[in-house]
Amino acid sequence: RIIMLAARVASKVARSPVARSPVAFQSVRAFSVGDAGSSWNKKEKAIEEQYFKKLDAERRQAFAEKLHTKEISELISILPENHGLSEEVLHKILEWKHGH
Repeated sequence: RIIMLAARVASKVARSPVARSPVAFQSVRAFSVGDAGSSWNKKEKAIEEQYFKKLDAERRQAFAEKLHTKEISELISILPENHGLSEEVLHKILEWKHGH
C-alpha cells in the first residue's frame, strides 16, 4: 500500500508545473563535511560555490536563448506572411513583453 501511494504521489509531482519549471536547472551543492571553520574548508566551499554559480549562469543563459528562439518562431507564426517586420523589431517586441 505504501509503495502504491508513493508511486501515485511521485507521478502527480512529476506532472506538476513546478516539476517542469526552470528552477529544475539549479544545481545541487554538496559542501564538504568536517570542521566548517577551517580555512581549507572555507576555501573549498568558496571554490565549489564559484563553480556552481558559473554553471547555473551558463544553464540559465542557454535556457533563455532557447526560450527566446521559441518565442520568436511563435510570434512569426501568428503574424501574416507579409508582415514586413524586421528581426530587430521582433526582438524589441519580445524585450518589451518581458519588460512589463
